[in-house]
Amino acid sequence: MFTKALATLSVATVVAVSGASVFATTAEAHQRKVTQVQAVHPHDVWVGNEFAGRDADPNVRLELRRTYGNIGG
Repeated sequence: MFTKALATLSVATVVAVSGASVFATTAEAHQRKVTQVQAVHPHDVWVGNEFAGRDADPNVRLELRRTYGNIGG
């Protein structure tokens, strides 16, 4: 009787620990995704994957795109 109860307790412990580790792995993956997301400001200028600058004036943003596009490419 004692051996059967011990075996049941051991199986329950293994299931609980493995379930917790799966949850931790999922939570860590979610945390990495959240920290990797970069906020984009409406006045940011991106050329490809490179940040060229930020300005409120649309004409200046156009000039940043032109200038940075010529330098980068």
